[in-house]
Amino acid sequence: MIIIYMTCPEEGAKDIARQLLEKKLVACANIMQPHQSLYYWDGAMQEEQECVVILKTADTLFNKVKECVDDIHPYEVPCLLKIEVKDAHQDFIIWVNNQFPNLKA
Repeated sequence: MIIIYMTCPEEGAKDIARQLLEKKLVACANIMQPHQSLYYWDGAMQEEQECVVILKTADTLFNKVKECVDDIHPYEVPCLLKIEVKDAHQDFIIWVNNQFPNLKA
């Protein structure tokens, strides 16, 4: 199991999460309240309202999630970070894995 940390504009967060869920690429998506992000882009400091989206999925689906996000995310370079879960509540891991029956051996 992995967690994917993603940022995106508030108006696109729910749509991206729904598409990933509908395509069975993630088991769950949490959309955090909008916050102010500051960063440099094209040599100038930017200020944007963004949401953090936390996605739970199987490790083997990361590349498919990344491809899908690249197709639908409004940013030219989306923030998409893979975080490996070393330990978690076992029942939760089982629940996540059960969302992807086609991945079972």
